[in-house]
Amino acid sequence: DGATLAFLAHGGVGIVSVCGHAIPEIYREIVDAVAASDLATALAAHNRAERVVEAIMGTGQGAVMAKLAAYLLGHIETPTLRLPLVPAPDEWRENLVTELRALGKLD
Repeated sequence: DGATLAFLAHGGVGIVSVCGHAIPEIYREIVDAVAASDLATALAAHNRAERVVEAIMGTGQGAVMAKLAAYLLGHIETPTLRLPLVPAPDEWRENLVTELRALGKLD
């Protein structure tokens, strides 16, 4: 997900995003801006998303963290996972909450 801007800027079309479940409006902004050849806007959106992307993908458990983000944001009713996935450690959860708050996504 951190490579989305580079992929699109080099001619990629469309994305499959893990973090897009948590911050879809930012990914929509990146895709639309690149399609309009407005790389400055795309870069600004990418930079806004960077810390949330790191909180979700930087742990090595993107699926776990994306589901947790969707739960924290009220998109799903439960963060319950199926094995072999296990819940995120408190440290990862706290970091994700901090970054979503910093982005203005949580109170």
